[in-house]
Amino acid sequence: MDSERTLREARRLTPEGQLVFEESVRQFTSKLRIQHRYIDMIMGDVHEHTQVTKTLACTYKQELMKHLKEYEEISRKYDDYLVSQRCDESSRERASQSMIASSIRQKASIVIDNLETMLQAFDMKELHKVKTEQLSEVIQQPDAFREPSIIGLDRKSRCPRGSSHLSWQRAEVEAAKFAQEEVELVRKQTTIQADMKLLSVSRHETFKCET
Repeated sequence: MDSERTLREARRLTPEGQLVFEESVRQFTSKLRIQHRYIDMIMGDVHEHTQVTKTLACTYKQELMKHLKEYEEISRKYDDYLVSQRCDESSRERASQSMIASSIRQKASIVIDNLETMLQAFDMKELHKVKTEQLSEVIQQPDAFREPSIIGLDRKSRCPRGSSHLSWQRAEVEAAKFAQEEVELVRKQTTIQADMKLLSVSRHETFKCET
């Protein structure tokens, strides 16, 4: 019923109206392409960088969210304009733009989620470092209150202290190594997940085009 009503209400553009419509479409799509280009550039940089720092990941996320938001705002205004035209040309253009916007939104959201996961991994690493330093201070603090060693103490009595300090240094090294490996593992997992999601989106788009 709604589709029949839409067809009945659809108007035919005059030659002058067609020119105005095409110019409006050109202006909207030009603005959308600019934001789309920024989004693609950022996602490309994220994919190419094998080593991403926390600062860089945060910048990527902020910039990607900013341009995606601008794209969404322009897309909404464009959709409102197309709905207001009530013609066959606007209906076709609206359907096409809806598919494009949906694809961009899905791909950008995947990258944003992956960047957020990376930032959480960096936070975990920093928290682990802080806890390690605090534990180190707790262990080393009693040394400041110890009385000076008495000259003549045999070597055997000092061995446990040296051994304990050496063991702690090894523990710090192992902890730092583990934290780094954990961050690298999270990065690889997010990359694999992103590739799988992007592949799923691409297959979905291909299926839409074929149908």
